[in-house]
Amino acid sequence: MCIRDRVSTQSTGESKPLTMAVMDDDWDEAYHTALVRYISVQKELLALRREHEQEVGAMQTELEDKEEKMVVAEKTVDALADKAGNRQEKVKQLNQELSEVQELLLETDRDHKKLSKKLSKLRSAEASRVSQISTTKLENDKMREQLKAHNRKLSGKMTELIGLRHSVYTCLLYTSPSPRDS
Repeated sequence: MCIRDRVSTQSTGESKPLTMAVMDDDWDEAYHTALVRYISVQKELLALRREHEQEVGAMQTELEDKEEKMVVAEKTVDALADKAGNRQEKVKQLNQELSEVQELLLETDRDHKKLSKKLSKLRSAEASRVSQISTTKLENDKMREQLKAHNRKLSGKMTELIGLRHSVYTCLLYTSPSPRDS
């Protein structure tokens, strides 16, 4: 009776490693999902960074064009200063052009600041996600080591139970009836 209880304990012990294996798979799947999310965030960040670089490049080109126009406008102002007629009117026109260029520069600067803030937010969100993923990985590794230790312990107990089972069969072999008894 006592040996039979141990055998049934053995069958109960066999189901525990299966449960632990299922839990290990769940942790691996969660870790895999977190890595997939991490990669997708990296891709989004890269796309935004490229878009930002293109916008900054376009703004830089526009700024260079405006600066060239401004240089031309300044040269025109200098040339007009030498001329005697309609000086006031031409200066007004050039000042208006200059103010338009300055407005465009301010607008470009504001757009650049907005995009920089957006990029900073994405970088901080990325850092947070990386931290969360590494914490999850550490927890997963710790759980995996605990499960391995538990499985080794269960394996030892199962080996012990199998040894007891063989000793019972050995005992039954020696207690069987002899041919003389029949």
